[in-house]
Amino acid sequence: MKKLAIFRIIFHDVIHQNGEHITAKEFFMCCGKHTTVDENSLFRRDQMYRLMREKEFRATFSGEEKMDDLINNFVEVRVEKQLNALSVRFLRFTPYQDFVKILEYEYKLIRHYQLKKCVIDLRLIPVYAPGAPEYVKDVWFPTVRTLGVRHIAFVVPEAFWAQVSMERAHENTESIDSMAVEHFKDTETAIGWLKTR
Repeated sequence: MKKLAIFRIIFHDVIHQNGEHITAKEFFMCCGKHTTVDENSLFRRDQMYRLMREKEFRATFSGEEKMDDLINNFVEVRVEKQLNALSVRFLRFTPYQDFVKILEYEYKLIRHYQLKKCVIDLRLIPVYAPGAPEYVKDVWFPTVRTLGVRHIAFVVPEAFWAQVSMERAHENTESIDSMAVEHFKDTETAIGWLKTR
């Protein structure tokens, strides 16, 4: 029982070191097939470090590298792989600097996964922060277009002033070549539209 308890502590520490994870198979391959885990035979951290670096190297050259979703107090940004789309849901009013950082992370996800569609839920934003409409219009739209996005579905609030704020940011998007932009009242309809594209 004592050995088992020590093993559990060590194994938990190993798979969570540096916020990274390895499988049980990799753990035993690195430890050795017949390794016993007790006070006199602890898993060496230098072996763990080498294993992590090797795994990073394999991921880099095998295309398996994964980028994390972005979830914080302002937004939930996820990749919907089956839809080949970026899914963004704003949770509250977002100050300009935070807003720009979120959109810059969106660029990274779009580039990394080569996404062609976006569904962006803005219903919980009462209005865009000062400067945000101009940024969306002058920077965000051209950037995602250059990165390969071709279809964007916005889910907009019903409140009048919120719609005015959104329209300022989204006006004249029909002039952007090879990009279709539509506005919806709910995510189900928006996603349904993207599925047909």
